[in-house]
Amino acid sequence: MKKFLNLFILLFLFCLGCARFKTKNLTPHIEFSLSIGKDINNIKIIQTSDYFFEIPSEYFIKDKFLYLVDIFNFRVLKVGKKDKIILKFGEKYQEEKISEINLFNTNFSGLKFNNDLFKFVEPGQIYIDNKNNIFVENVLSSITEEHRYNAYSIILKFDSRGKPLEIYGKKISKEGNIYPFEELDHFSVDINDNLFVVEKRENEWKIYKFSSPDKIIGLFTSSSLLSNIKIPKDEKAVIENVDHSFTGDFIIAGVSFYKNKYQFIKTDFYKISFSGKIERLFSLKNEEYNFILLNNSDIIYLWKTDEKSKKYEKIVLRLLNLKGKVVLIKNLKLRRSEAKWFNIKVQKNDIITGINLSHNCFNIVVWE
Repeated sequence: MKKFLNLFILLFLFCLGCARFKTKNLTPHIEFSLSIGKDINNIKIIQTSDYFFEIPSEYFIKDKFLYLVDIFNFRVLKVGKKDKIILKFGEKYQEEKISEINLFNTNFSGLKFNNDLFKFVEPGQIYIDNKNNIFVENVLSSITEEHRYNAYSIILKFDSRGKPLEIYGKKISKEGNIYPFEELDHFSVDINDNLFVVEKRENEWKIYKFSSPDKIIGLFTSSSLLSNIKIPKDEKAVIENVDHSFTGDFIIAGVSFYKNKYQFIKTDFYKISFSGKIERLFSLKNEEYNFILLNNSDIIYLWKTDEKSKKYEKIVLRLLNLKGKVVLIKNLKLRRSEAKWFNIKVQKNDIITGINLSHNCFNIVVWE
């Protein structure tokens, strides 16, 4: 009887442990589908060979609307129900009107501007805030040798109807922070619509927290983190990624440790406040360190790609809380014969999305 009771307790504890998280196999469906073509009402893509495409890959989904940067037509599209384009705005700069406008300082006089900074040189990333304002990166082309190997950007803010509002990164602040943004990695907003801009210059990360285009209320640098954590002499520490919390009060950084430069040891996750307080949250002993911090719940997504099958590509996503406990595992499969796939990502609203091209259609796929 005692052996039976012990076995029952062990089985109960095992089931309880399994119940802490579950595995969910996600099913894809096409959320938006737009025709591919050169016509102004279609999406323009460039196919340089049978195997390589240049496509509009920057997009954002919010409240069942698709916001798409139609890069080759220099515009932003808002797509609603039944794939209807309900808003489009943007305009390419005019070559003959370009002048060397010194909005920054002499160090940036070699970048392409014109009198209207809201005209796109090269539209890039896009983000929609809580009030449906539209933020679009404008990548600035270089016209001098000095800036040829660096990417500089400003961020344009439009209202929900595409009316120009503000520009982030158009001057140098009194604190000595240099704009435009250099090697912009990503940007997003917190619950109070403060804008976080993340730069990555080689192994150096910077995060700016803006309350307005002219006011920085927080600054994080990766060097300040690495100089305040213990790194053994025979190990190398590399910050793999950084992101901000839902409230915007702290930063999460994933730091990987290597021995002999290339031998992976672990990834430590740190919580950093803008006051400088650093707290180590948990460690992982594998290399699944690509992550995004979901703003709506402060859940960390880790993912890996499994390419063992010739028929499909499997992506495994592990959801962890800030204590490092797995709360859910999501699996999705991309069938290689189905379509050409691009830009699979987890959006800030916990939607897993991707692009595929099939039957002359540009499709946005959602996994649920």
